[in-house]
Formats: sequence, structure tokens, C-alpha cells
Amino acid sequence: MKCLILGAGATAYCDIANPDRRPPLVRAADLLRIVREPLDTTFMSSPFGGEHFCPFCEWAFRHFESDIEELFTLLFFVSKERRYEGIEESLTEKHHGKPWLQKALLVARKLREHEITELPSNILTLLCGMFIEEIQLCIGTTGRSPRPYDYQRLSDQHRELVRRLSPKDAVVSFNYDSVGDYALLNERLLNSQSFPNRFLSVIKLPQKYVAAGGSVAFFKPHGSFTWYSTFKPPQNIGVFFGNSDKRTDYSTPAPLILPYHCKEEVFDEFPVFAEELCLSLRAIAQCDELLLVGKQFCSSDTDLCDRIKDACRNRPRRVTYVNPDAEKESWVAHHDRLFNAKDGCGTQRRFRDLQHYLNVSVRRNASCGGW
Repeated sequence: MKCLILGAGATAYCDIANPDRRPPLVRAADLLRIVREPLDTTFMSSPFGGEHFCPFCEWAFRHFESDIEELFTLLFFVSKERRYEGIEESLTEKHHGKPWLQKALLVARKLREHEITELPSNILTLLCGMFIEEIQLCIGTTGRSPRPYDYQRLSDQHRELVRRLSPKDAVVSFNYDSVGDYALLNERLLNSQSFPNRFLSVIKLPQKYVAAGGSVAFFKPHGSFTWYSTFKPPQNIGVFFGNSDKRTDYSTPAPLILPYHCKEEVFDEFPVFAEELCLSLRAIAQCDELLLVGKQFCSSDTDLCDRIKDACRNRPRRVTYVNPDAEKESWVAHHDRLFNAKDGCGTQRRFRDLQHYLNVSVRRNASCGGW
């Protein structure tokens, strides 16, 4: 069984990424670009965004540059508060003795200083909205000030990539965007069985769509632009390709999980994500061949690394890397340990980007049954 893992780099450097303003990766430089150069018609360019939210984000992304995930984790705990009035006292009472408490209090004070008048519970919604707007504008469009496209743009690179999959193989995408989703759809590799998560209650594929044969399992542990929820707490999620059906109760974008150090609290609130990660880890653990494209699992996400390492410990697998960092011996060694990789079999398994990988003949890996 093969498993394909897609990360943000698989989109940010693919053939439909805007060459003038690529979709953001989760790193300080990209986040600062969004707040310093907000695109027209986005929330960040609105009066409230420009006067209050952008300055707060500018401070936050600069202050936590060494660990953006820590910022998201602190904002998650701040978002659990009911109001900003008395928020420092409430956080102290609830989280007394926690090593991160003083940093959380600093973030709360900065939110108040920048007069973020939204409820604390909305802070992550605003931040996710910033990501969604930027990513949607920077895929399939060009220029320094891109405009929304009318239809899903297809990536030829992703379509060629997924053609190498067979029924019963799996794709795990950590991307919110739907580039990989529509590549699988248009290669007719998806059906309702591709989404085994019991919290994904409605799977809507285009009318007259017929899968080519057996399905590929498809998992998105951080959520997706194709996921929709009800106005109620999102115990159930609908997956819609194209527009969501107005005749259903699924009409609001589902929440997205930004990287967090403390995932258990997130999973308790949103069981769909706990289930999706569990299924993703199982798919990774069961594979014999793994292709990691545009994604890295480094020390800033230690709990996820521990989960992957534990899942992979009982079965070795062939691993191929598509990432500029794959030229670094230490980076490869870290990921080899993580995925319990077999020793190299004499063929190339490191590629700088997706096009470099696709340009290499499949025959070069045929000797060891690889991709």
C-alpha cells in the first residue's frame, strides 16, 4: 500500500500557485507579508483589520517568530474566555502554574491594547479567515493583486502525481486548500468510501460523477475548504465538491485547525479532527511506501511527531522526500527515524520540488518497487 502526504509546500510551489504572491506557508515571513501587504477586498484591508487586527498580528508574528505554533496555542486558550474584561484574572485562575501562562497573559494584554473588540471566541475565526482569503486568492491567479477565480483551478502536477495511486492507497493532506482534492476527483479516484470519518456525515460529489474503480482513501487532519458544518457545534461535517447544497443544513465553513502544541483540548471540542488524525496515522502506519511532498515534521510540532513515530514503529517502509530541505542529511535522518524508513535501495529518493520529482522516470524507482 502507498501513502501520499501533501503539505503546504505542495501547493505553494505547484504549477497553479501565483508566481507573484505564492500561497502562504505557516511561517512568520509569510504571515507578516499578509498583514503588511493586505490584498484588496480582504478582511485585512478593511478599516477594522487595518486599524486594529493587522497591528496586533504584526506584533504577534514578530514576537513569536521562532515558534508560530506557540502563538496559535496561546490564542486557542485565550479564545476559550467569554470576554476580555477580567481576562487576565480568569486565565490566571484557570491555568495557574502552567509554564505558558505569562505568555498567554501577554497575548491577552496585547489584544486589549490593540482594541480588538471582537469576542475572544472569534479571534481564531479571524485568523483562519486571514489564511482562507490569502490562499484562495493566490491559487490559480496571477499578479501582485490577484482576484478570486470563478471555478476550481486544476493542477496538472497534482493530477499526474495521483495517477500513480492505486485503489486502497491513501492520501493524507495537511492542506486546507482543495488542490489535491480536485486532482483526485478529476482522476476519478474518489467515492463516498474515500471518507471513512464517521463525523463526515454528508459526502456530496458532482452530479453524474462516477469513480473509475476502487477508491483511494483521503484524509485531511487539519480540515478543508471543502468541509461545511451547521450553525450548531460541528459534531458533524459535510464534504461538498462545488457549492454546498442550499437544501441541506450544512451551510457554514467548518473550522480549520491551525497547528497547536496542545491538540487534546482541540480534539475534545472538535471530535471530527481527532477522528481524522487517527485515521491518517493508521494509513501512514499501514503503508509500505510513503511519499512526503512539501511537508516537514520538525521539533516545533513535537506531539504530532511523537504520534507519527509511535504509529510507524512496527513496520518499516520505503520513504521518498520532495522538499528543498531533503538535501540536508540531518533533515532526512530525522524523518527517516520518524517514519521508520528502510535503508536506501540505491535509487534517488530526494527531490527539491514536485516538478523535479515528476521529471524523473518511474523506471528509476522500479528496481525497489517505489514511486
